[in-house]
Amino acid sequence: MSGRLTIEQRVLLNALADVLIPEAEDMPSAGEVDVAGSLMDKAMNYRPDLFVPLRRALAKAETASDLVSVCKSLESEDAEAWSALGLLVSWAYYRSEAVRAITGYLGQQRREIDPDDVPPYVSDQLLDRVRMKGRIWRDPDELLPDQNNVKRGTR
Repeated sequence: MSGRLTIEQRVLLNALADVLIPEAEDMPSAGEVDVAGSLMDKAMNYRPDLFVPLRRALAKAETASDLVSVCKSLESEDAEAWSALGLLVSWAYYRSEAVRAITGYLGQQRREIDPDDVPPYVSDQLLDRVRMKGRIWRDPDELLPDQNNVKRGTR
């Protein structure tokens, strides 16, 4: 079984993706950003274990006339295929350049940190109540009734 999708499967996957992530306000639908294209190939390279359940979801959708009912059916009857479809589509959607540009997410970026800077949660005194409680940690070994009869890490 090949780890690649056919053109027909990609068209069907874009249609299913539009059911999962429709166009809303300023955001494009998943099919509009072509989640079934190269982005899906990347997603499946990261998670090849999801290819078989994705193929099951697509097989179920191939003969259906209503993709909304296919999604509902997958959700109730094949949780693994439903989960694979949702995970792969959402990953590809949020990795698309169009969606990243709209959301303003530029990806992980390097940030310089000054170790001498006091974080806002400290200067805003958000931790003062916790610090006032004092040290409350207890050594679990001291709480054991008889250490000679108890082996650590076993039940």
